[in-house]
Amino acid sequence: MKSFSIGRHSSNNFVIENPSVSGKHAEIEISDDYQRLTLKDLDSSNGTRVNGRSILAKEISNSDQIIFGNIEVDSIELINNVNHYVKESRKDFHKEFQELKLIEETYLDKRNRLNKYYKIKTSLPKILLTLLVILVISFLDIDNDIRYIIIIVTGFLGTILTTISVSEKRKLSLLEDLRIEFQLSFVCPKCNKELSNNKWRYWKEKKTCPNCKCNWTK
Repeated sequence: MKSFSIGRHSSNNFVIENPSVSGKHAEIEISDDYQRLTLKDLDSSNGTRVNGRSILAKEISNSDQIIFGNIEVDSIELINNVNHYVKESRKDFHKEFQELKLIEETYLDKRNRLNKYYKIKTSLPKILLTLLVILVISFLDIDNDIRYIIIIVTGFLGTILTTISVSEKRKLSLLEDLRIEFQLSFVCPKCNKELSNNKWRYWKEKKTCPNCKCNWTK
């Protein structure tokens, strides 16, 4: 990947229109893993300083104070521009695509646990009521006909308690929140195209993004 150029000329990736800044003032080299950025001065007239010191080459982060000539730049804005440049220039996104598998697995696990929780919550009142009635019947001398009536009434009451104890609307709302969170995160790592309409394995077989054509597999 070409270095990210900085200077006064309009051909640079990051343009600083100030006389103290040279036409080709500096460049930022990007490491092969895209994690480290090294700022290099290109023998500029007025130099490059990082955290108050003149540099020829120095690894930088968005917390550094960076000055080209007499102009201090917003380091966060500068590095955001570099990251955007890297993202636009890259073709290989297989590592980031692998992370989407974990995002999908996490979503499915949360969804299943939520459904199980509400299933248990739905059944619990009915189970407790049934156990209570069984205990009462066991300790009381009650005619069989009355026992049957009690059991039938218990089943009816259990169904009513089950219905009123769980808010289906609440469950659907939580599931929808999970779904939206998944849709926003399960996207192409380069162009952010939404991929949630199909499974991760489907997209793996495609190998490239249908939108930006970046590579998802080696």
